[in-house]
Amino acid sequence: AEEFCTMMGFDAGQQLQVVPLEGARNWCPEELSVRQLFTHVLDVFGKPNKKFFDMLSLFAKDEKEKNILESIVSGSDDGKALYRDFVHDFAHHADVLKKFPSARPPVEHLINMI
Repeated sequence: AEEFCTMMGFDAGQQLQVVPLEGARNWCPEELSVRQLFTHVLDVFGKPNKKFFDMLSLFAKDEKEKNILESIVSGSDDGKALYRDFVHDFAHHADVLKKFPSARPPVEHLINMI
């Protein structure tokens, strides 16, 4: 969790207050640290779906990275092949985020993306 927080530019010790939403996919305590969020609540080592790539593209500052992320979800043959390659080569969210260093969603968005 420490390495992930550092890579993302998050303060691992920062305390968060989470407002639970009805129908939320993940249970989360109402107060926890960023470290606890990425250690006990969110699975940053889980397999990303296309929606993750789509949302990540909104945060990419580098045009080349943004174009790659957008093409993954475009539905084109090239995009489908890219998605298969990424899911095969980068098995989890943390690896994808390493691959696209200009795409750094804030914690409040990452909670909904993972």
